[in-house]
Amino acid sequence: AEGGCIGTPDEVRAKLLGYEQAGVDQVVFISQAGNNRHEDICSSLDLFARQVLPEFKERAPRRMKDKAARLEPILATAMKRKREVEIPSDRRQTTIRAGMQL
Repeated sequence: AEGGCIGTPDEVRAKLLGYEQAGVDQVVFISQAGNNRHEDICSSLDLFARQVLPEFKERAPRRMKDKAARLEPILATAMKRKREVEIPSDRRQTTIRAGMQL
């Protein structure tokens, strides 16, 4: 991910499309780094929300449905291996209230 997602809306869109095609379904933007002014951060987020995000948001329901279908057999297999945790019947439940001295 050379250069991260820095650039014009078209450059950021192209980078995100590449990630999307590679199967990445989540990204984290850190715009509060460095000497960025609050106004500049807000302006950048607004620009992203108006000019880049809408096309990805349009495809999100379909991508989520496809992801769920891919994960379904994997999750089913994992759940079959899951063991129930047994809690001993002689185990007491203890309640500790805030400010209580032990």
